[in-house]
Amino acid sequence: MAAGAKQPPMLFDPSAFEAFRFTAREMDDAGLVRLHYALDEQISFTEEIQIPVPGSLGEGEFARVRGLLDLLHWVAGVSYYKLAAPGSVSCESGAPPHAAAALLEALYSEGLGEFAYTNSLAGPPRPRWPGGRPR
Repeated sequence: MAAGAKQPPMLFDPSAFEAFRFTAREMDDAGLVRLHYALDEQISFTEEIQIPVPGSLGEGEFARVRGLLDLLHWVAGVSYYKLAAPGSVSCESGAPPHAAAALLEALYSEGLGEFAYTNSLAGPPRPRWPGGRPR
């Protein structure tokens, strides 16, 4: 393309993505939580949440909140998932246990009814979760 020529803007195509990825989650000793997500290998997101803690957290405190951090990661991801609403999810930082996967399947499908209606989707998204019930 000639110098100074304008390129057409890149258009975002939600249907081009196959999976929503939960790539990593961490919490530092000051309570800063980082939740990492991606759409396929192309787009990544990081959400930061500051949890008020009374002092520096030790390994014992981290062990006690690990399950809550996992759940926060999966539930907070619904906002980013809606960007493309792909058919599957990948939990690279650990799959949810069966009961949590069932909860997440409901949240990411029935919980997105208004999203589906507003965006003229054929129905609510129904992503496949690792650790969920067999289909």
